[in-house]
Amino acid sequence: MFPRLTPAGGIAVASLLAVSSPAAAQVDRSTLAAYDRFVDSLVVPLFTGFVDRFLSPRGVPVMAPSPVSADEARKLVGTYRDQAIPRATVEGFFVGLLFGEGDARVGWDAARQELWFQPPGAERLSLEKVGEGHFRTRNAPVDAELVFHDMETPEPDLYVTAGPLGSYSFERIPSALAVPEQLLLLLGILGVFALWCVYLPARALRRRLRHVETRTDRLERVTLALTSGVAVSGVGGFLLFSVLGFQIPSYALMTGVPLAFPVLSWSATAAALLSVPLTGAVVLGWRRRGSGRPARLLASAVALAGLAFLPFCLYWGLFGGRI
Repeated sequence: MFPRLTPAGGIAVASLLAVSSPAAAQVDRSTLAAYDRFVDSLVVPLFTGFVDRFLSPRGVPVMAPSPVSADEARKLVGTYRDQAIPRATVEGFFVGLLFGEGDARVGWDAARQELWFQPPGAERLSLEKVGEGHFRTRNAPVDAELVFHDMETPEPDLYVTAGPLGSYSFERIPSALAVPEQLLLLLGILGVFALWCVYLPARALRRRLRHVETRTDRLERVTLALTSGVAVSGVGGFLLFSVLGFQIPSYALMTGVPLAFPVLSWSATAAALLSVPLTGAVVLGWRRRGSGRPARLLASAVALAGLAFLPFCLYWGLFGGRI
């Protein structure tokens, strides 16, 4: 008894041939020849047909692209955010906003009369319509299919299948929540906070140099304290995070939570919460006309910035020290 490899339809089949007699060997050869014909005529065609039909894109019927109207494109154009971006922790602030890895855009090229899709951190890709709400990329490095759903259905607003790159679910968001607009909002809020941090010491220094003595009532002192608390907490948290962030060793991210992350989260929370009583103090200050007009105007700006900072922190996971 010894093994012999006989090719059958491109597949090597191992058999054991009995060599006790020539008649037995002839029977085995006849059996193998019949097996080869069976594999070539039935098994191989069935197997290749199954692979081409269900496992290979070559077997999927290709639908001819259809034109896209401007009215249809207007309903699909917008910003879409990856649903995998975390919302409950501070990780959403870094991944979704600072790194900008969650927003995809769908736009309309009026000159070419076609839709385009820009994945997060990638170039624009031209789209062609192959069905109702069903699009595919054209001349792209990786073939991708996009399926848009009705906004009222529980399915994702946009579902993208990109072959070996995986599948992704997106939700459509208002333009005000897009990354560029949110970054501008954050810079504006921090700018107002920083302006107060510069104004208050400058005012105190000017009065000291001029030997000006001013009397302030209790409401003015409370307003100044709350305004300083909001401004210092907001700006100081980001400054401390920047300083501590450069001192984080690489292994600290694996062994525990670095100090910079809770510092940023709790300072943002303090600034957002202090803006609520500050708003009430500012309203009372305008009614009584206690302090000077520049101070009241700037305190009002800090209060408004703090109120805008509150929903910002809630949306991006900065509120409550959730790491």
